Amino acid sequence: MAGRRRVSGRAHASARPAPVEPERFRQIAGYFVTGVTVLCTIVRGEPRVMTANSFLPVSLEPPLVLVSVRAGSRWLADVAPGTGFAISVLSDAQQPDSRRFASPDRLRDERSLAGITWQPALCTGSPVLSASVAYFDCVVDSLVPAGDHVLVVAGVRALGDLRDEVSPLVFWRGRYWNGPSAEVAPISVR
Repeated sequence: MAGRRRVSGRAHASARPAPVEPERFRQIAGYFVTGVTVLCTIVRGEPRVMTANSFLPVSLEPPLVLVSVRAGSRWLADVAPGTGFAISVLSDAQQPDSRRFASPDRLRDERSLAGITWQPALCTGSPVLSASVAYFDCVVDSLVPAGDHVLVVAGVRALGDLRDEVSPLVFWRGRYWNGPSAEVAPISVR
């Protein structure tokens, strides 16, 4: 079996492996393929926007989602339980938007969405990027500290698909990925 390593034996509580280095953790975690989202809220009449690829649907009943945001981020400073925000699931054509809202130098005023078509979310009025594949209109339920990040758990108040004829923006191994197109097979939920 060339190229394969076999792992055998049992883990022992006394075994003390070397600490996991943050860069190595990031590298290995990068093998997990994610979509890319943009989080938008309104603070004192001005949009607050950031890119996030750590989005996770959590519960169907009640509908809950989770986003992991770096502790100390400017976006996180503007949200608390009860804050409304929208999650736009980006299309593969929105890579420039993803980069724009991931920049630490992004604007934090009425100009932050300049040149981008958006619409207010149904319940919270938060900006939804119109070119996105789908969106979730949310209200923050809780903020849970988790290491160097904070988990934003939110209740979904409304949602929708905006453009089902396009592919989502995908992030893999630290970069955007345009993998081979695949036919999407329908699944049934029981």
